[in-house]
Amino acid sequence: MSLTVQIRKDTCILAQWVVMIRWVWMVLFSLTLLLFALGVYARFHRLLLFCSGADCGFNQLMIGEVYALRRLGISHTFYAWYHTALASGVGVIYVVTAAILFWRRSNHWMTIFVAAGMFMVPPLFYGSVVDALIWMYPQWYLPASVVRAIGLWFAILFSYLFPDGRFVPDWTRPLALIAAATACVSVLYASWSLSTVWRADAPLGPLFSFLLAGLLSSGLVAQVYRYRYVSSADERQQTKWMVLGLLGVVLEINAFALSAVLFPSLGQPGLRHALYYLVGSAINALFLLFWLATLVIAVLRYRLWEVDVIVRRTLVYTVLSALLALVYFGGIVLLENLFRGLTGQGNSQIASVLTTLAIAASFSPLRRFVQDRIDQRFYRHKYNEAQVVATFSTTTRHETDRDKLTEALLNVVQETLQPAQVSLWLRPIKTDEKRDKPNLVSSGVFLSNWR
Repeated sequence: MSLTVQIRKDTCILAQWVVMIRWVWMVLFSLTLLLFALGVYARFHRLLLFCSGADCGFNQLMIGEVYALRRLGISHTFYAWYHTALASGVGVIYVVTAAILFWRRSNHWMTIFVAAGMFMVPPLFYGSVVDALIWMYPQWYLPASVVRAIGLWFAILFSYLFPDGRFVPDWTRPLALIAAATACVSVLYASWSLSTVWRADAPLGPLFSFLLAGLLSSGLVAQVYRYRYVSSADERQQTKWMVLGLLGVVLEINAFALSAVLFPSLGQPGLRHALYYLVGSAINALFLLFWLATLVIAVLRYRLWEVDVIVRRTLVYTVLSALLALVYFGGIVLLENLFRGLTGQGNSQIASVLTTLAIAASFSPLRRFVQDRIDQRFYRHKYNEAQVVATFSTTTRHETDRDKLTEALLNVVQETLQPAQVSLWLRPIKTDEKRDKPNLVSSGVFLSNWR
């Protein structure tokens, strides 16, 4: 019996629990959907209101920013609809995906758990939606905070259980209980929003911040341990897909926050601040959808083995783009200074043309250089295989000695396939066959315990 089949059986729900768990899932699904729908409605009306200073909610504009956008042809109403459409679109896609997963495999508790986490992502990552709900309907504070606390707990628990539904390593079990207690207490100490409880000036804020950072870090450690010592080949690919999407979201969030630190004008009231919200919200939505796609691929085990190709190409073209940008801007500055020294005035057009030609000429060799360096550093095994095969191809073109060719063939099989044992069999050629087909060679390579 294969490992995959065994894991799927282990995650099946016992018959007597199926109906109850499905009902609990559907109740939680309906409550979350209702809260998010009301929150989107409340957020739309909140975005239509002007704000000032500390009273501004996330993405809410001051009156000066509204007039600045209007000069660009962007009305205040369009701005509100724009953010509402992004939040609604991402929320609907997550909810529909969760419902499809639940419909297809609701007899597997791990799939139910992942689907529940999916429809709780919008309230967590679009916190301003639920904040607006509590702002307009304060009576919804408790259910909204409870749903977000459950979503927070599910997010931490997911890192302990994915992909096979087992707590690995064993010390994640007590940490799961600590995470549940932390999420419950956060509801009691949050004033309006779950996000405020992690602030240093909130009651018990430093303690909660420490616990949250520790729990999230423990989930990362658990995934690394599982990947290295426990997971099968398929499970490792599932982990790669999940981590790929999660890293994208984390990097996007950090880049969004860091850009405001590096460029303080983006965080100050004005046109740049408003455009910062417009562009940032669209990028955030794209990365959330990318995370959803990677998670679905990981859960359904669809085309798992292509992740290495995607990661490899992403690394190559990210580094290549950074190098080309450095060459472009550095070349322009260098050439402008050179022209200024020779002629007394800079010529930006000639500098741009020459730099563009230099980039066009260096693109292919630079790409090969970057790809070779990345293969050597991160994909050493594949790099060695490619080198071995290339060497063997050269040998076959120039070598005629059978013994040397035999030795080269055995070496390339050993290096690329890495069998426990390898042997080469050459079928004796009869006299009549040799006379009819003098160049006939019959051979075979036998492998045992191919890893």
